[in-house]
Amino acid sequence: MRRLVTLLVLPALLGLTACDTTTTPAATPATGCGPATAVVADTDVEPIGADPGSALPVTVTSADGTSVTVTDASRVLPVNLYGSIAEIVFSLGLGGRVVGRDTSTT
Repeated sequence: MRRLVTLLVLPALLGLTACDTTTTPAATPATGCGPATAVVADTDVEPIGADPGSALPVTVTSADGTSVTVTDASRVLPVNLYGSIAEIVFSLGLGGRVVGRDTSTT
């Protein structure tokens, strides 16, 4: 019986103490080490080289050794599992050339 009373009273006491609405502010507010906000003077990215032009045709070799020659880039179909290739294509400003997409690309 005593065990049953303890099992019933203990959760009730824990619940009541968790519902306390009074707060006590800290005597000294916590301070960090250094400035709270970093200030960056210039956020522009400096190009590392001249603006490259397209040079087609180009032959690329995949990881499995298959060679593919690209002769025209007017129509792009970015297909991969997670949609990251399509994101890169659009980030490069080639979104107008995309003619289709997979289900993972939004």
